[in-house]
Amino acid sequence: MRGLDSQSFEKKETRSLDTSGYTHLKLTNHNGEVTIEGSDQRELMLTATKKVRAWSEQEAQRRLDQIEIAVSTSERPKLGISTDVSRLHRRWHWSVDYQIRLSENMSVWVEGANGNITVSTVQGETKVNTKNGNICLSAIAGEARVKTINGNIKLVDVGGPVNGKTVNGSVNLLGVRGPVTIKSVNGSIRARIRTFGKGDEGSLHTLNGSIELQLPEGVSIKVVASTRNGSIRCAIPMEVISQRRNYLEGTVGSGEGKIELGTTNGSIKISQSEG
Repeated sequence: MRGLDSQSFEKKETRSLDTSGYTHLKLTNHNGEVTIEGSDQRELMLTATKKVRAWSEQEAQRRLDQIEIAVSTSERPKLGISTDVSRLHRRWHWSVDYQIRLSENMSVWVEGANGNITVSTVQGETKVNTKNGNICLSAIAGEARVKTINGNIKLVDVGGPVNGKTVNGSVNLLGVRGPVTIKSVNGSIRARIRTFGKGDEGSLHTLNGSIELQLPEGVSIKVVASTRNGSIRCAIPMEVISQRRNYLEGTVGSGEGKIELGTTNGSIKISQSEG
């Protein structure tokens, strides 16, 4: 029977939701891709693409109808959207891909799995927790907190504090500002920091992977870098406090902020960002 259960069917569902009085969106989807984009519109526009596998169109339609896009409005100011598959047999193949366009002033929280998650142009805070999928955030004005297992993290142009964790994935930060805390297992870290203010603290740590840090011109920061199996290279002027083969501590400028870099198996490179 497994050989017969090989056809793929899908059905799109669109909704328009009034978000007046809501400041947060919480989306829960445990199988599928998620794309969320902020805009200047007040309404939330949702397109959900349901997908199933079945041996006939009739059976596929029955399964598609058993996947519900549930909307919760009872926890104002939080608007909840979730994928309800409680009526679907747990052994059946299914997924739901979401495309959402909402007010850029809303905060976004996503709980996902088995699919990539992309969020862009959001003024509020953004939280993403997933597994078996990549996370990509861009043009986020507020705080960004992201976590994935078996996936990469990419953050571009984030204005608030950054906190990211991944297992079995790399981390790429481009144009982030302020405090940055990144932890990775089995993945490299690349970070280009746009600004790092007085009193800001950050850390980039990985177990198996290299670390590359690019600092802006004129930054004032204390750097502490260590590796067990690898080299450390610094290509910017630094007043060295302590240096050994696998350890470097020093200040750039007046050392008003602080960042720690650490890896067990990998090299560390510190340089100045271009432009």
